[in-house]
Amino acid sequence: MLFELCAAMAREGLRTPESWQKCEGNAVAFAESGIRAGIGEQRSELLRRNVDYHLLVSDFTERNGYDVRLDDGRLVSAKEPALPPTR
Repeated sequence: MLFELCAAMAREGLRTPESWQKCEGNAVAFAESGIRAGIGEQRSELLRRNVDYHLLVSDFTERNGYDVRLDDGRLVSAKEPALPPTR
């Protein structure tokens, strides 16, 4: 499914073969950079400067406190704020 996501990003013009080479064939890095490109460089830079967050692409989601695998080859992307360090 991850490779299908990467292929869709390439078809839609969010990523290129050069992007794949820059990510050294790492599909997760390729997908994350495509999502960032989709939200725009200016907004992405604003997030990087002002918010500590994690980006996740997965075929699991949480429902009622349990991890549930998504059906039909669907993926979900989530952007979560990073937790502050514990003492």
